[in-house]
This record gives sequence, C-alpha cells and structure tokens, in this order.
Amino acid sequence: MKGRRVALSEGSWQTSFLASALEESNLQYKDVERVNLSVRGDEALVAGEVDAWIGNDPHLAALQRKGVVRTIVPVNPYISHRSVWFASRSFATNKPEILDAIVKALQRSDLWLKENPREAAELFARDLPNWPSVDSWEAALRRRPWGLQPVTQEFVLEQQRVADLLARQGLLPRTIKVEDAVLSPTAALGGRTL
Repeated sequence: MKGRRVALSEGSWQTSFLASALEESNLQYKDVERVNLSVRGDEALVAGEVDAWIGNDPHLAALQRKGVVRTIVPVNPYISHRSVWFASRSFATNKPEILDAIVKALQRSDLWLKENPREAAELFARDLPNWPSVDSWEAALRRRPWGLQPVTQEFVLEQQRVADLLARQGLLPRTIKVEDAVLSPTAALGGRTL
C-alpha cells in the first residue's frame, strides 16, 4: 500500500483502522496518500480514482453484491469497530434520568432493527433514495452487531493502544489517557444500574 491512494473518512474509525493496519505492515500513516471522502469513496474506487477504499455499509454491501470489490484487509483484527455514544461528563452525572431514557430508547431501537432488518432496510432506502438498494441495506443491517454494551476494560485498552499509535504518528497533538474519559455506567446513572 505504500504510496497508494486510499479513500477514507478522516477522523472517523477509519483513521484508527488504517493507522493500525499500516503499523502491522511496518508502514506509517504518512506512507499512503489519503483521500478524504466521507461519502462516495465507493464511486472513487470503482472509477479508479483511488487504489483502495475503507468501505462503509451499505455502499460496501452493494459493491460486494455486484462482485466488483474484494476485501484486502478486514477490520476486526485491528479494531473492534463498535459504535460509541458520547455524552459530556456534566450531562452524564447531572441528568441520569434523561441518560437512562436515552439508553432505554437506543436499546429498543437496536432490538427492533435486529428483529426487523427488511423493514428497517426499506425505511433507510426510502429516506435515502440515492443510496444503495433495499437488498444492500438489508445485507448491511444483518451483519451489524446490534445491542448496547457497557464500556469494558478490554475496549478501553484497545482505544488506548490506538490513541498511543495516533500520538506516535503525529495524528494527535499529544498523548491522552482514554480511561480519564470513561465514566462507569453506575456513576453515570447516579448509582443505579441499567
């Protein structure tokens, strides 16, 4: 990949993934030419404008269904690629009842999506008509790991490893301690558990 053009959404999980995968191959983040395309990196790849694309669903699912792309580096060995919900410490500690209501709504939403992938896909396709088909949305939704999970020590360690890597490669202005940003779920809910 050295010297190649890679489409990605800079500042997202894709930055962490690319830096981790490159380090595994003894390369630096600066060793590839990054093309910041938060949307439509799939089109840039198919058009030959970039050599690789860090794919997002449902666009990735659509290209896979057509058989026009192949995975050269999977995400999972490098980062867990979990969606993370953030709140300010002030909100989390001072508004536990609102935070609790949000968490419960997200749990219900995730459960509905997991149990109704076709119907959810139809909603996404209807609301985003220029995006891939219902079938691509459904394929993408079926492979998502639904359900809220608490922040574990394992996840904090993974995030710390990536933060250290990004600092070493100059992508963060200084080192950070991830654990300092984590508030236990019990503390966030005023001593109550979910």
